[in-house]
Amino acid sequence: MRRAGFRVEVINGAGHPAYLDRPREFVRLVLDFLRSINVI
Repeated sequence: MRRAGFRVEVINGAGHPAYLDRPREFVRLVLDFLRSINVI
């Protein structure tokens, strides 16, 4: 789902917290988001 100012992403195979279960995918999604809003 995408809307102005936020995104919802599902990381398959990750529980809560996803950053511990699937750290590479989590970081990739965070960086993709930051790039999409021109922060980095």
